[in-house]
Amino acid sequence: MRRRTTKTLSGLCVWLLTVALAGCSASLTPPGASPEPYLSELSARLEIIDSVELDRRVVDALPNVAYVLADGSTTTVSDAVIVGTITAARAARDYLLDGEDVRQAATGESPQWRLVTFDVDIEEGWGVARGERTASLVLPVPAQRPMSDSVASIQALGRVLLILDGERIVHNEQYLGVVAPDGTITYPLMSDSRATASVRSLEDLRQALSESYAPRAAVGQLGL
Repeated sequence: MRRRTTKTLSGLCVWLLTVALAGCSASLTPPGASPEPYLSELSARLEIIDSVELDRRVVDALPNVAYVLADGSTTTVSDAVIVGTITAARAARDYLLDGEDVRQAATGESPQWRLVTFDVDIEEGWGVARGERTASLVLPVPAQRPMSDSVASIQALGRVLLILDGERIVHNEQYLGVVAPDGTITYPLMSDSRATASVRSLEDLRQALSESYAPRAAVGQLGL
């Protein structure tokens, strides 16, 4: 897989992208579980980390949109797009914010967040996910909440759109999409309607991913 080495992300996000995750099984979604608790927690988290201003369209983050860097090489914001369902989960290590640094929580310390790896059943995949049946997705969850509650809330999202860089949703999970039965896509963590206007349905998504776009200058584009 091509690696991107020139993106400018916050120190928190860069560090979290490199975490090695341990594993144990988690239960399936119990009846009556709601995605709202997790979405509220994720929204609160976005308010306290250095997230990128979303003044660009969702389509600009797709893996078929390339950006030209200062050295003449090209890069993309994402390397995969998936429509699918988040299924089994594995527990991860706990972390805390120590000043401006993120580090693994030691025994006896109170962590703020943990990273959890989820399995995703792929319905449709593009980029490096094309032709694959499953993928891994890493999500942050609050360490103070019971793991089973967080897992149930995440699985209750149902059918989702994931625009991924590796195993993470691009730009601190802000590009998480929820797909309705009729194919309509909503973005619960994005409030700028201009940013989401280009990909509001599965039909829009498939059309955007089929296009050939000329490479663009990277300056000012989604944190590149």
